[in-house]
Amino acid sequence: MAVLSEKDYREVLDLVYLANSCQDIEHFVTNFLPEVSRAFRSELATFHLLEGNPQRPVIGESRGFFSDKCSSNEDKYNPQLYKDYYYQQSPLLKEAISSSKQVLKIAAVMSQKDWERHEFFYDFILPQHLYWELFLALRWENNLAGVVTLWRQRKQEDFLDSDLLKSEILAPHLTLVVHNLCSSNALKGKNGEIIGYDGQKIKEKFISNFHLSEREAEILDGVITGMSYDEIANKCFISRFTVHSHVKNIYSKIGIHSRIDLGRFIQDSSY
Repeated sequence: MAVLSEKDYREVLDLVYLANSCQDIEHFVTNFLPEVSRAFRSELATFHLLEGNPQRPVIGESRGFFSDKCSSNEDKYNPQLYKDYYYQQSPLLKEAISSSKQVLKIAAVMSQKDWERHEFFYDFILPQHLYWELFLALRWENNLAGVVTLWRQRKQEDFLDSDLLKSEILAPHLTLVVHNLCSSNALKGKNGEIIGYDGQKIKEKFISNFHLSEREAEILDGVITGMSYDEIANKCFISRFTVHSHVKNIYSKIGIHSRIDLGRFIQDSSY
């Protein structure tokens, strides 16, 4: 039975914190994928959103990052091929759709001999110089809503039981993060702003009802209008860390925990 080390637990907690710090799906893809790839010592991390019939889903979005210890580069070619065609051949995707498992690896589904003969491997994976696959199924209400996959080259060892255990701890957190980030799209306009937002009106109400300072109101305005923490920091001539501290205090005063909660609060309260 696998037992996680203190280092393993720290890595998982760091990844959970990073995922929950992402402001939208784009931040999740570009900030989280390279880090989870490094944490699992993989060559490639991919993220896929699934849409449509739960038994015959299609890929709504597909992204991937090759990573090493020092840098990461987005794969601009293979995710599109996967989205357009090859996902239909993926053995682990088929297994995930037909089961309730959250974490799978290719060696548990078929023998190496069968894997090396599989069309998906021979046509799509081998040309990328990859071999071992670890698959995190992101399930929402018993349906497969998304996938994070990690890949290693053949010269590396297969993913160990400890890797599977770390993935089993991580997968439910990623499911909730991805669900919340996708749900928040319904609250936003095309530029990321919260729909139905009257800037001056809500600013005055929040200052009055929650005793916000002028600085907090200014930062809140940036959050609601879809600005990133870096953009707010540049606008207010403060550090990103200071923005994060202010946002944490603002959320505490309002009694919420995230940008998604804020959007729902504004809509529900008819601000």
